Amino acid sequence: MRARQRHLNARHAGAILVLDARFINQSDNTAVSTWSDRSGSGYDFSQSTGANQPFIQTGEVGGSSIVRFDGSNDKLIRSDTGFPTGDVTLIMLCRQNNNLVNAEFRTAFGYGQAVLNAGMWFGYGEDGNYGTDALGVSQYGNAIGISSSTQVHLVGSFTRSSTTYAVWKNGASKTTKTMTTATATYGTNGAAVGANGLGATNAGYPAYLNGDIGMIIYAGSEWSDSLRRKFESAVAYSWKIACS
Repeated sequence: MRARQRHLNARHAGAILVLDARFINQSDNTAVSTWSDRSGSGYDFSQSTGANQPFIQTGEVGGSSIVRFDGSNDKLIRSDTGFPTGDVTLIMLCRQNNNLVNAEFRTAFGYGQAVLNAGMWFGYGEDGNYGTDALGVSQYGNAIGISSSTQVHLVGSFTRSSTTYAVWKNGASKTTKTMTTATATYGTNGAAVGANGLGATNAGYPAYLNGDIGMIIYAGSEWSDSLRRKFESAVAYSWKIACS
């Protein structure tokens, strides 16, 4: 079953963004200026400033490639997104490399308003709303998180259905929460991989990721549990990560 799941096509399941490091055709440890979207939606992410480009690491995790971000200024961006404002599903293969301190955030993927706390982001953080070193979700200052050891690659999943948010870590359900929704401006001010959108730099933002991303699957609908689990297993299989 797991071998067949490797060949699932997220685009056919309704994904509008698929970033897969295995298909970045570059030599090891070279700068990534563009990460091409494989969903057919054309949501490529790029970075024209050489000093802000992450690096491809081939065969790094379970024989598969990842994109490594330095936690300082690396990010890949889109100035306009068109991402949906309703129900969503996100599945990521990622890692944050170091312990976080009070009120520190590190973001793997974010989009929305270019102001503090006015968008949606998916990443690691440590404060009163998050568990220490958590892969979490935040919307307009609300947050849910899941516990995670540092320096461990994991498959993190998130769904939103109306105002209900849920998070999974390596296939195991962690938490759900009802959040205030105010999504009319989502997608209007761009998105970023490895940082908190195009957002403000005060209070620790744009919260650059110090770590790795192997896969981002983003869909404009809440996937069923069975569909989500199939893709979680497929991602885990490709990077040889345990996933229940």
